[in-house]
Amino acid sequence: QDWADRADGVIAVGTTLGVYPAAEIPLAAAARGLPFVIINMGQTEHDGAADVRVEGPAGKALSGLVDRLLGEPG
Repeated sequence: QDWADRADGVIAVGTTLGVYPAAEIPLAAAARGLPFVIINMGQTEHDGAADVRVEGPAGKALSGLVDRLLGEPG
C-alpha cells in the first residue's frame, strides 16, 4: 500500500492482475485518480479501471514506449 501512496502513476506489465495482494497496488493508485496503464497479451481482471490498455508482448510495447519517451523513431 505504501507504494501506491507514493506513486505518480502505475504501469502494470505482463500480468492478469489476478494475484492478491499484489494486484491491490495499481488498483489503489488508480482509485486515487492516478494514471493507470496496462500492457498485457490478453485481458486482465481490471481492464475497466485502466486509463490506457496496450495489447501485445510486453517487451515490444515497452521498447516502443521508451523510444517515444526518448524521442527516438520507433
